[in-house]
Amino acid sequence: MIKLKDILKKEKLSEGKGKWAVINANDVLNIFAEKVVDTQKEAEKIAKQMKQKDKYGKYQAVSVKRWNQAKPGNKIKEGKLTEKVNQSKVNQAFTKGVAAIRKISRSLNDDDNYAFIQKLEKWLR
Repeated sequence: MIKLKDILKKEKLSEGKGKWAVINANDVLNIFAEKVVDTQKEAEKIAKQMKQKDKYGKYQAVSVKRWNQAKPGNKIKEGKLTEKVNQSKVNQAFTKGVAAIRKISRSLNDDDNYAFIQKLEKWLR
């Protein structure tokens, strides 16, 4: 049987090595990894920034090795973590951007509008 003290001792020895995860533990039943970074310092910095932005989230830095031991059914594999995308925010931002472009396009005469669209098309590629 593995004791918690043994795990913590091992973690202190390998503190600078391996990947680190920033986890969100805002709910006991819903604990998940937000981001994976290379160093502990970077993970703690990101966790601190996330805590400032989100008052209700409980963010902390945990080594990936320790996370995988604690959550065998929800392991973080190398390069497999994908960031969650809030699709409604993306759609809303896209709609606002298109509306702004249309507004500018309508205010231009035909020649300027054509040049504007050509430049926009070049920029989007």
